[in-house]
Amino acid sequence: MKKFKIFVIVALLTGLLAGLYVWFFVYNKAHPDYETAQPIAKMDADSCYYAFSTASEESEKWLGQVIEISGVAQSFEQADSLNILVFEFEVDEIFGASGIRCSFLPEQSEALKNLTLPKFVSVKGFVSGFNGSDVILEHCSFTNH
Repeated sequence: MKKFKIFVIVALLTGLLAGLYVWFFVYNKAHPDYETAQPIAKMDADSCYYAFSTASEESEKWLGQVIEISGVAQSFEQADSLNILVFEFEVDEIFGASGIRCSFLPEQSEALKNLTLPKFVSVKGFVSGFNGSDVILEHCSFTNH
């Protein structure tokens, strides 16, 4: 009976320590600051879009990273609270324009709304993927405009 009590106490302490570890290192983890993050690559919007649309190996290393793109932004979209700047490259009559869609940080929303389009801009953002027609950049901010 004494060994069983020791075993239960050790198991409870181990569970408690594991729970504290998960809380401290997983749930309490600081979020990255995308506005001050340094991009791993700088390129024009055309080459970025065509690298993803042709499934080049180079585009694979940009996934999950912050990159900077420069080009002529053609349109602005709003979806709920998201403000999205669009670099258009291919127009399909059924589904609309394909290109690069950059969702902006809330702090950048006013600058985005005051932008007259089309305009040449430089934007950096987190590459979250390619959905078959659009390269998706999130947490974007202007580097100059």
